[in-house]
Amino acid sequence: RADFYVDELAEIAGVGKPQLRKLFKKEYGVTPTQHLIDMRMTTAAHLLDEGHMSISEISCYVGYDDVFYFSRLFKKRFSLSPREYRQR
Repeated sequence: RADFYVDELAEIAGVGKPQLRKLFKKEYGVTPTQHLIDMRMTTAAHLLDEGHMSISEISCYVGYDDVFYFSRLFKKRFSLSPREYRQR
């Protein structure tokens, strides 16, 4: 899915994917894929704070069918698992 995101951005910007990655990283300090992951994790954190959805529902909502992969990315971003984040 992240490749699709990069493809779309490159098309909108009218540049190739390698050029987009280079320009994006120069401007924002992260790759487009990392930016997408950051946006998803930020959204997940807000949903965990609200407490209305299960972790697996949040995982799917932000674009990850594999809840274990989602949990690994979340822990990498926040140094807490989704469950630990919700309980804090």
